Amino acid sequence: MVVKKAISLLDGEHIVSQSGLYTFIHTYEHLSDKRRVILCGMSHIGEKKYYTKVKNALLECDMVLYEPIFADTVKHNIESLKSDENWAENLNEFLVLTISAYYLKSERVLKRKGLALEGYEFSKLYGLENWIHADLLPKLGESEDLTYSIVDALYRRIRRLSVKTRSELLEFFCSSILKMESGKFGVRDFARDLVEIDGREDFFKTLIGATFQKNRDRKCFEIFDYVVKEHSPSTIGIKFGMAHLPYQRTLLERRGYRLVSSKKICYIHF
Repeated sequence: MVVKKAISLLDGEHIVSQSGLYTFIHTYEHLSDKRRVILCGMSHIGEKKYYTKVKNALLECDMVLYEPIFADTVKHNIESLKSDENWAENLNEFLVLTISAYYLKSERVLKRKGLALEGYEFSKLYGLENWIHADLLPKLGESEDLTYSIVDALYRRIRRLSVKTRSELLEFFCSSILKMESGKFGVRDFARDLVEIDGREDFFKTLIGATFQKNRDRKCFEIFDYVVKEHSPSTIGIKFGMAHLPYQRTLLERRGYRLVSSKKICYIHF
């Protein structure tokens, strides 16, 4: 993939440029009580020095609210789906499995190329007393909450898409998986896929975004409000995937917080 001009995705939270792939760390401050929020938009795959920068920012916070990204999350979702004896009876189930397989395989391929996984880099920090699970997804070691299953949510959303869009999705993910299997998938291929997934409304906002985002963001800020009320920390960190940031920033602003600064950080250099 050749990038001649920087591409802005996810309402500006994800940048693809000639030099690499970027996310942001935003600092917000409350207008009256001056409480600060460090909002970190995460890539789940990246360079170790990227994760070190995020850790350094969050370790300065009194409390941290986090999205539970673990190394085997996608693998668990695939196994859960395959345990259903009717998992491959039609296009919908096969597409869910293919999407899950794509993310699992891309993690493995990019790890072999020297990149790190967020799940491994932050696993020890999840056990700290001031790091608080703030998501609808289960904690490490807990079974998936029956009221919120990623596989079920994804399946329901897929059923609303046209057959044409579902077929395009299947072709897109399968072609990349085949490239991974042949050993020809690299960092620039990953970047190309991100642009395609994040840039197409039917691929991301209709499928992934609507499935995974707003309910989880609202849950995060329910816990945020509780933490503020009960503990009154001077600085709160929030660590969630970059796609969550546009709505989370809106939720912060509704609570009287205003942007102080934004720092762009590279998670994969070209």
